Amino acid sequence: MKMLLLIIALIFSLAALVPAFADPEPDMAMQDGRAEVKLAWQNQQLLPGQQAMLGVIFDIQPLWHIQAGKGSGDDLPPYIPTSIKVTVADGWETGKIIWPTAHIFTIGEGEFMETLAGYEGEVLAAVPIDVPSDAQPGEYEVLVSVVYQACDDKSCEMPLEFEIEGKAVVVAERDDAASEAESDIAALFAATLGVVKSTTPSIKTGWWGEIAVLLLAALGGFLLNLTPCVLPVIPLKIMSLAQQAQGNRSKTLALGIAMCAGVTSFWLGLGVAVGSISEFTTNELFQYPAFPITVGVVIALMAIGMCGLFTMQLPQWVYKINPGHDSYHGSFAFGIMTAVLSTPCTAPFMGAAIAGSVGQSLTTVLLVFGSVGMGMSLPYFVLAAWPQLIAKMPRTGPASVLIKQVMGLLMLAAAAYFIGVGISSSVAELGKPASLVYWWAVAAMLIAAGGWLGLKTFAISKSSLQRSVFGGVGLLIIVVAFAGARILTDKGPIPWKYYTADERLQDELEDGKVVVLKFTAGWCVNCLLLEKTVFRTDALIELLLRDDVTPMKVDISNKKAPGTKLLAKYWRSIPYLVILRPDGSVAFEADWYTANDVISGIEAALSTQAAIEDP
Repeated sequence: MKMLLLIIALIFSLAALVPAFADPEPDMAMQDGRAEVKLAWQNQQLLPGQQAMLGVIFDIQPLWHIQAGKGSGDDLPPYIPTSIKVTVADGWETGKIIWPTAHIFTIGEGEFMETLAGYEGEVLAAVPIDVPSDAQPGEYEVLVSVVYQACDDKSCEMPLEFEIEGKAVVVAERDDAASEAESDIAALFAATLGVVKSTTPSIKTGWWGEIAVLLLAALGGFLLNLTPCVLPVIPLKIMSLAQQAQGNRSKTLALGIAMCAGVTSFWLGLGVAVGSISEFTTNELFQYPAFPITVGVVIALMAIGMCGLFTMQLPQWVYKINPGHDSYHGSFAFGIMTAVLSTPCTAPFMGAAIAGSVGQSLTTVLLVFGSVGMGMSLPYFVLAAWPQLIAKMPRTGPASVLIKQVMGLLMLAAAAYFIGVGISSSVAELGKPASLVYWWAVAAMLIAAGGWLGLKTFAISKSSLQRSVFGGVGLLIIVVAFAGARILTDKGPIPWKYYTADERLQDELEDGKVVVLKFTAGWCVNCLLLEKTVFRTDALIELLLRDDVTPMKVDISNKKAPGTKLLAKYWRSIPYLVILRPDGSVAFEADWYTANDVISGIEAALSTQAAIEDP
C-alpha cells in the first residue's frame, strides 16, 4: 500500500512546477562566446535588517566548462578556479559564496588527459548579503568582479576577468505580487541553496496542459475510492445496486446516476467555495470537531442497521440516506456522504490538481473540481450501467447476511475513527499531542469483523476452500488491525516539540537551530502514513536527534489551533513539511516527500548555514 501511494504521489508530482522565489530582472551581462554571466536577486525587493541572496548566473555554451569556484572544495590546481568578488555600499556585508555542485570533466587525450572539476550548462552561485537595519528605501549600486577559465575537451583558454554593475532595491514593505512571481531563475537558486518545493501544477500551458490537469483530477477522484476513508462504504452501494439489478434495469441506472450526481455536486460545491473564498480547503471541514463526530454518528447508525440490530423505528430521514433505500434522493445523499468521507484522504492523490486551480477563473475551478467528482463517481456509474458485473453477488441466504454483518462492523470501525478524531481534537491541550487512543476502538471493530467472518464461515460452509480463504482473510484483518493500532499509537523515537506560538519557533531559530516543521492533524490519514514510514528511517532519526536540529509538529486538528495561521504562511493544506534555517529562510518544503528528501533538506540547511557563518 505504501509503494502504491508513493507511485501515485510521483504521478501527481510530475505536474508540479516550482514558483519558489521572485522573478528577478538580470542586471548587465557579460558574454565572451563561451559563457554569459549575469546578476539576479533571489528577491527583487530587499528589506532593511534582512539577509538577501545575489545570484551570479553562468550560462555556459555547449561543449564548454568553467572551473569550479574558489573555496568550494572542488577546484583542482594548477588551473584557475572561478572567483567572485562583490563590492557593496558602506554598512552592507557579504558572506561566503555558496557554489553550485561541480561536475568532473576531462581535457586532453592519452597521457596528457587530466581530470578537472567545473560547471556546465546554466548554474548559479549565491552570494549572501546582509542589508543594514538602517538602510533607507531606494536603489544601491552593486559591483561584481568575476574571473573564470573556460575549457573544452582538449584544452583550457586563458582566464577572463571582468566586472558587472548591478543594483539592489530596498523597500519598506514588499509587494507580495512582485515577491512571489514565477521565475525560471528560481530553479537555479533552489539547486544551489538546496531548496525544494513540491507544489501545484500550472494550468497556463495551453489547452493540452488544461486537459492534462483535468485528467489528473479525474484520476485522483477515481483513486479516492481506494482510500481507507471511502473503501468501507463502497460495498453498501454495490449491494444496493445488486438488489435493484434483479428488477428494473432502467431504474438501477437512474439510481446510479443519482448517486454520481451526489458525488459530483459535492465537489462542485467545494469548487464554488474555492473559487469564491481564496483560503478555503477541504481539510478545513475536519477542523471543526462537530463535523467528523456527526459523520461518525451517521455512519454508526447505518452500520447498526446493516448488522440487523435495529429494535426501534428510526426517524424517517435516517432511512432516506440508507444506501439500500430505492429512492433517488437517498442515492443522491449517499453520493454526497461518500464524497464527504474522502476529504481527509485528498492529498496526495489529487491535491496538486485541486490546488493548481486556486486563483484561476471560476470556470476553471469548477472544471477541475467537476473532474474530481466524475472520476470518483465513475465506478458507480459503470456498475449501474452494466449490473451484470455484480449479478453474481450473493442475494439471499446466510452468506448474504454474513456479508452485511461484516460490512456493518467495518463501517463501525470507520465510525469509531471519525468520532474518535473529533473528540480527540476537541479535548487536546495546547502544546501537547492529541490522544490517539481511538485507534484501539477502530482496531476492536476490525478485529470483531475479522473474527466474525472466520467463525461464521466455518459455521455456514463445509467447503475447505471457502473456509481457508475467508478464514484466512478474517485472520489477516485481525493481525493487521492489532499491528496497525500498535504502530499508529506508538509515539516513536523522535522527541517532537509542539508549536504553540511564533515565539516558541523563534526561540529555536535564535538558538541557531535548524527547525523541521511537520504540519499535521489527528484526522489526516496521509500525515500519519508519512510519520509512520518516512520518520522511521534510521538516518533521518539520527539527524533529528542532533542538538542543532529541532523537530517540531504543528497541529491544525482544530480550527482554533495556532498552527493554522502558520500553515497559511507556507501552503494551504496538509500534509506539509517545511525545513527552516536558523535565519528563518526555507531550505526545503513539500507536501509529499521521502526520507531521503527530508535528509537532503536538513543537510542543505545545516551546510548552507555553516557556509554563511564561516565566510
